[in-house]
Amino acid sequence: MHRKTMMVLCRLLIFSCVFLHVHANFTKISRKNVLLSRRKRYLTFPMGSNLVMTMSMVKSFLQIQPRGYNVILEVDVPFALPSDPKLFLKKEKKHKHRKERRSIYSQLDAALTQSGLNGTTCVTRMICDAQKYIPERGKSLVKDMLMAIFTSSESDLGSKYSAENCNRSKWIDCEVPLLDYILKSFTLQQD
Repeated sequence: MHRKTMMVLCRLLIFSCVFLHVHANFTKISRKNVLLSRRKRYLTFPMGSNLVMTMSMVKSFLQIQPRGYNVILEVDVPFALPSDPKLFLKKEKKHKHRKERRSIYSQLDAALTQSGLNGTTCVTRMICDAQKYIPERGKSLVKDMLMAIFTSSESDLGSKYSAENCNRSKWIDCEVPLLDYILKSFTLQQD
């Protein structure tokens, strides 16, 4: 008899522990604690953080002797990471690509000027060459990217880099067909 009573008490204790444990995991919703929404959280990075994408290519020399020599080409493409959480709250993003395109143009202009060329003329020539020599879309990823960068149909780019300046007489300061070198086709000299 004593043994049966102990078994019943053990079962009752186990049942009450399981019952209390199961009900402890549920939140009872009443009118006082109805607020169930969570604040939106954004991932921000320290000021000046970058994500760097590295593209690499390894090509072996076409020599018979000595063997085992390779050429390694690497390109690093940095992307600035957002450090301001208010960036995600802004609704208007209409002119974002125009600003990025202007930034690319000014960086190319500065790099070409630093290498001894007339940067503004060369960038304008690249815009004109892209519209003239890359008419097909969807054939090549490189051509599509170049066409997206060098499409100058926006009126807010100003007169500095505009497709209306596609006059070959203005290209005296930039005789190098840079877009032609990028595409590896020397069709620009046939005209």
